[in-house]
Amino acid sequence: MLNGALADCKTTNAIPKESSLLDEYFVLSFVKFSEIAKEFLTTKDDPEEFQNFVNSWLADPWEDTKLKTNAETVLEAQTELEEFVIPEWAELLTGGVDVQE
Repeated sequence: MLNGALADCKTTNAIPKESSLLDEYFVLSFVKFSEIAKEFLTTKDDPEEFQNFVNSWLADPWEDTKLKTNAETVLEAQTELEEFVIPEWAELLTGGVDVQE
């Protein structure tokens, strides 16, 4: 697989989708796999350090599992206010949309 990945990189300058993360590190990095493993083992128990490992070493986006929403959390935040009615005590109405996944 590695030889095929190297050949594809030379012609397309891209890693094939079927290559594994391990293959990508052998092809793209000058870092020894033992250094990556050591960094993982030293950071895995500290959330902030592990986030840095995921972002910087693996080049993957960090997904904060504490921020996951579930049905119970949404129901707890539900109010008795009528839909589309602005309460009299409100002084300012704002709106926003978060399109990030």
